[in-house]
Amino acid sequence: MKKALWDLEWAWLQVWPRIGQLTVAVFVIALGVALSAAVMLASSTLGHALEDSMSSLAGRAELQVSAHGGAEFDEAVLPIVQATEGVAAAAPLLFKKIFLEQNGLPFRLAGVDMLDDATVRVYRSDAEANAGLEDPLLFLSQPDSVLFPRSFLKKHGLDRGDRVPIQAPSGQQVLTVRGVIEDEGIGSAFGGELGIMDIVSAQAAFVAERKISQIDVRVENPAKLDQVASRLRAALPDHLVVESFEAQKTRIRELISGFQLMMDFMSGLGLILAAVITGNRLSTIYQARMWEIGALRALGASPRGLVHSFLAEAFVIVALGCAVGLPMSILFAEFLLQPITETTTLNFKQLGTHLTQPSEVIVTPAPLLLAAFAGLVSALVAAWLPARRATKVPVHEALSRGRSRRTVAESRYQRRARFVLPPLALGALALQAYGIAEAGALGIVLLPIAAALWITPGLRLFSKVVGDRLGAAAGVGLEDQSLVPSRATGAAGVIVAGIGFVGFIAIAGASFERYVVGSLMQTRNGDLIVDSRFNEGATASGENEPRLDESIVPLLEAIPGVRLAGAGTFARAYDPELGLITIDPIRFRNREFGDWNVSPGALPNVLERAASGELVLIDETLASARNLEPGDTLRINTPRGGLETVVGGITRARSFQSPNGDVILSRALYREAWNDHTVTRVLLLLSEASAVDVVRERILDELGERFELRVVMPSDLRQWFAQTVRDGFASTTWVMWLALIVAIVGTGDALSSTIVERTRELGAMRALGFSPRQIGAMVVAQAAAIGIVGTALASFVALALGSAFLDGILPSALGWEVGMHVPLASLLIPAALGIAASVLGALLAAARAASLPPIEALRFE
Repeated sequence: MKKALWDLEWAWLQVWPRIGQLTVAVFVIALGVALSAAVMLASSTLGHALEDSMSSLAGRAELQVSAHGGAEFDEAVLPIVQATEGVAAAAPLLFKKIFLEQNGLPFRLAGVDMLDDATVRVYRSDAEANAGLEDPLLFLSQPDSVLFPRSFLKKHGLDRGDRVPIQAPSGQQVLTVRGVIEDEGIGSAFGGELGIMDIVSAQAAFVAERKISQIDVRVENPAKLDQVASRLRAALPDHLVVESFEAQKTRIRELISGFQLMMDFMSGLGLILAAVITGNRLSTIYQARMWEIGALRALGASPRGLVHSFLAEAFVIVALGCAVGLPMSILFAEFLLQPITETTTLNFKQLGTHLTQPSEVIVTPAPLLLAAFAGLVSALVAAWLPARRATKVPVHEALSRGRSRRTVAESRYQRRARFVLPPLALGALALQAYGIAEAGALGIVLLPIAAALWITPGLRLFSKVVGDRLGAAAGVGLEDQSLVPSRATGAAGVIVAGIGFVGFIAIAGASFERYVVGSLMQTRNGDLIVDSRFNEGATASGENEPRLDESIVPLLEAIPGVRLAGAGTFARAYDPELGLITIDPIRFRNREFGDWNVSPGALPNVLERAASGELVLIDETLASARNLEPGDTLRINTPRGGLETVVGGITRARSFQSPNGDVILSRALYREAWNDHTVTRVLLLLSEASAVDVVRERILDELGERFELRVVMPSDLRQWFAQTVRDGFASTTWVMWLALIVAIVGTGDALSSTIVERTRELGAMRALGFSPRQIGAMVVAQAAAIGIVGTALASFVALALGSAFLDGILPSALGWEVGMHVPLASLLIPAALGIAASVLGALLAAARAASLPPIEALRFE
């Protein structure tokens, strides 16, 4: 213990005098640790918010009864539940997603049994005059009565007695605030974005007579929970599901665990990048201390002991980085919380019922400790390599070399690896197209290594081709750099790692956006498209988008200038989960509404038979996951029991409602099985396409205010879908830009350190007659060469990784033929930033070196 403390004390004495040189290393470690911890903090906060929302909603209930597909069901089953042995209390609940007229923001409205529901849920009302219900009889007697949490009223500027206009699928209504609940118990569910009505009033207001969304059950003896659940399953119809709230929480944890792992992996790349930069900086520092290392070796110090000492110094540096980075992580987590919430909601739409953005980040020790440990390990590994290399130099050579670096001849193994690894990596990536996932993983690992091996020949080639054309000073600098490439390899390596990663994320996002938007618009064509105005400023969320009552369809058809109207509804079925794309028959029969792109082998007259409800279409994801072919029988769980239908064909068109795949069926069939009379969107074909503006104004004038409509053109819808995809990548975009900052800072630091290291050489050149301007031109040319070669190799890495992911991993894992799309901005912007970082990183040090008197530069050690 004493020895360890002495080592750390000695390490601090070595680090403190060099703290100026190590500032950037500390900063990039801090950024890497902050990024990693922030992602984990935001993810864990989101998980806590989900569980808290479910717990608050459940109150003291242990079991929940709901319908397959998340649909509403008849409240006639409530007496059956209440009469089941072991049930202490059962409370019905009706959920509706409602929008405030004043700002278009959504909230959940819950219809509960106000006379009996307190036996199951936890309601807390302050006894003060302006809290709780002043007159319960008035509340129950007035059908427009609603309770809101105190935080909701404060957020939206409302008070007791205020009238609140809202928009529901059945049209515009007005509620009256007749009570306040505290921000605890059910008042904290959904982040407080909740209103509570009496269930009878809610059923009447939202055209859901005798319908409920779930029944929450409290058992007499929690030890017999499984027995009570079994009795309920035996007593209830097959289309109803009985599940414990703990099982629901476990299912949600499992659902988002893979997404959280992906986010943690991406933040881990930031740590790796920080470690590369730190290792490069420490390599420079160890090089500067080469004479000191040689002297210590001559006095009897062992290489192993010196490595331990250097690792102790690295530990101090990492500790400083963590001390700076962990507080930063809380601030970063505040920024990441919203994009991670949006990404999770868009990628896991089934969480939409429970998921709202948490109000603040929950700081727990585990993410902070894990990020600090990961940063410590990665930085120590990065420090060990240059430390071991420096202490292996023979004593006489270390004493004679000092700061200078000499050209080290490449081994035959390095030369062979340079030509063997690239085709091996590309071959491994190609093999994953045949389902060999391990080969793809090997290719992804080998590819950056192969690119790094080409940095040295890349610099030499650049110096030969460009050196003579840039003037004498620049030519000398490039020639010198190509002869002693170790000075530039570290800086170029940082660019390859950082810019390559950023370029890959940008390519993947652009390619996915193009694929998703193209697929969605393939079946959504029309001259005008009508949906809810509450979509304005929001993102497409499929099943969770605001609905319109289907009565609007004939009203739209009656508008002068409208030739045809075809509606559709997004929904979902469960156990197993499936996406449901329900379409009016006219959209199957008329190709002007879109192309269903049915694969060969479909049953005869498949679209007409789908329109009539005789059969359904499925997408390629579902066909692959269930091994289904045209003619097979597909069973779908509905609120009215199991629905067995025939698969008529497989469509290449996708709607991305469920990762398990989607079913496309007639809306008439859906309406009957789910008792759902709402639509998500209506496509219109006009008598004259040129009359778009005129017809749009007519629709808004006659129906806009009544149904709160948004009327857009297909190009507007395409842009809206594209923005949704970008929002889905919002969290990765933040990670990408933070990684880019780390890469730019690290590149500038690496280049600056190489200039400082060569101060004596630059002084010799000044003594030989080079002017300060020529010295500056030489340094800038060297930095530009590093930036250009590094970004060229980084672009190659980004393209290869993008191809591996989009053409290999996604098709084999999900069956999605995304195809790679490379907009120039995906490569040019990161490349330009990489080159700019290279040049700017060298300018200050070059100015310092050029302005240093030659005699002082020659004395520099």
